Amino acid sequence: MFNRWFPWIALVGVVIGLTLAVRSQWSAITELDWRGSWPVLLGSAALFAVAPLAQASTSWIILRLLGARAPFGEAMTIWANAYVLRYAPSGALAVLYRVRERGRVHATREQIIASEAYENLGSLTAGACALLVGFAALVT
Repeated sequence: MFNRWFPWIALVGVVIGLTLAVRSQWSAITELDWRGSWPVLLGSAALFAVAPLAQASTSWIILRLLGARAPFGEAMTIWANAYVLRYAPSGALAVLYRVRERGRVHATREQIIASEAYENLGSLTAGACALLVGFAALVT
């Protein structure tokens, strides 16, 4: 029964949460000069979407390099769903979801787990490089 009402309960929770957030920040919202902010806001939103799309594409490439015949669309869908599950109380749900859906990308359990490991290694390496570049920029 709870599953039947959950979308409505979640919708009410979101509306209440957004209302409280906007109400608590109303003075900041009204003081902002919105006329000059729209191009920056739209550009920021576009740039914000680049990282997940790059990560999803990397996931697909890694699966292909590991020998899975992963269709691009299926790999993107599974990656996007797993991306959302990363923020559940346990990030392990993302891995479990990918392993469960391995048939959709024609991959073995081992290929999925290796792909996940390579993705995390790539993220750590990229973060470390960004940190070094940031420190180098501060020093010069």
